Amino acid sequence: MKENTKKGVSRREFLGLSALGLASLTILPSWAIDGVRIAPSDRVVLGFIGLGQQALSDFKGFAACPGVQVAACCDVDTMKTERFRRRVAEWQASKGMNQRCDQYEFYEDLLERKDIDAIEVATPDHWHALATIHSCQSGKDVYCQKPLAYTIAEGLAMVKAVRNNKRVLQVGSQQRSSREFQAAIDMVQNGAIGHIEKIYARVGEPPTPLSLPEMPVPANLNFNQWMGPLNDPKIHYHPDLCPPISLDPEENEKLWGAWRWYQETGNGYTADWGAHMFDIAQAAIGMDGSGPVEFTPKGYNGTQYSTMRYANGIMMTEQPYLEDNPDAQGIKFTGDNGWIEVARGYINCSDQSKIPADLKNLIEKRPRMMTPEER
Repeated sequence: MKENTKKGVSRREFLGLSALGLASLTILPSWAIDGVRIAPSDRVVLGFIGLGQQALSDFKGFAACPGVQVAACCDVDTMKTERFRRRVAEWQASKGMNQRCDQYEFYEDLLERKDIDAIEVATPDHWHALATIHSCQSGKDVYCQKPLAYTIAEGLAMVKAVRNNKRVLQVGSQQRSSREFQAAIDMVQNGAIGHIEKIYARVGEPPTPLSLPEMPVPANLNFNQWMGPLNDPKIHYHPDLCPPISLDPEENEKLWGAWRWYQETGNGYTADWGAHMFDIAQAAIGMDGSGPVEFTPKGYNGTQYSTMRYANGIMMTEQPYLEDNPDAQGIKFTGDNGWIEVARGYINCSDQSKIPADLKNLIEKRPRMMTPEER
């Protein structure tokens, strides 16, 4: 197992060499993409922390934005760092940019960079808080993948760091932008089904105890650093937690990191898909800047479903909303004048005339339990 140490040069030497190496990126008088000159005030230089499948997907989105450059990347798996560097270099070459994306194992070293404006945090959930807080303290804005934090205390600390350092933090939650969910939010807020009385939000089951057998840690992975703030002796390496890849030829992960599904390393479907579905429900009832005043977990005092109660009296339960399809993830708003159901690729209403014309083709779609790859 690798030790959490850097080799070759001291931290002082490293920073000195980095400062010299950054000059070419920092003081270039001009920068062009596709032959179009980009003014310094229109540039956003990014660094990526966490380089799995989500980071690769997000990189494609960022790369489509004019004025974006990617200067550095960091991961505890050196093979994933190299894969990401190759993707960035290929994109840079296609745009006529200087082909450079520096690689790091420890994100603190990346954050010392003065030429980087913003950081993407796409690590496992248990690293979101520290990486985001340290990014803010180093003067960077942050795009952090959902769910924002591993615990409530971490989330509060992240908000405090953003405000104290006057930074911008955005949480990656693409479902909020989907047309069917935007329509459902608008319909609820415009009174299409009257006063909301109850919300059913099906996301999936809580995490279970870690049941994967221990296996040898590959040489390219610093598993000590991957665990980071986790402090549980029961946690050990298994490739499902950190899905392996190969480079020559390139073979990507065969599954999304299974750390999500275990109590020792994640929060199960409750966080992974709750960050999507609970988010939509809260937006619809005007609770974007707040949250439930009471939460009762499944099984507590015989409670059948996890339940959230809001200050306005609305109750939301994590339970099936379709009798003939109980595992389908999605939301059902029930009001005193009807109901609205919404899921990915699906929307329906007790009064179908209130559904926007461009979404009526989704009424007959069948919602389902989404796969991890569709998260």
